[in-house]
Amino acid sequence: MLEQAKAIGMKVRTVFADRGFGNELADQVRSSEGVPAKVIQRIGRPAPEEATRNWRRRYRWRAGAEERISHLKPRFGLNRTRLKGYSGARIWMGYWILASNLGRMAVLAR
Repeated sequence: MLEQAKAIGMKVRTVFADRGFGNELADQVRSSEGVPAKVIQRIGRPAPEEATRNWRRRYRWRAGAEERISHLKPRFGLNRTRLKGYSGARIWMGYWILASNLGRMAVLAR
């Protein structure tokens, strides 16, 4: 995924992933690609960086994003983009975010 992100011109500064990627191999790949930070829980004993305030803040952000995505997937068709390519996926996500935010604003305006 890091190679694909760099191939389309993205600058990756932080990697967010599930616990299954919290091993030495994933750390080697991340460091070889030059990504400075990661938010991945370690398999087994926690890494010392998991106790830092900055790491916990980023982990909570990731957990919130995962919750919102899992809630909206079946409602807004996020599981498959109908547009082709990377630019199509960006447009699809933009419309998804717009629809989600409009729905939240409508609930708050009541």
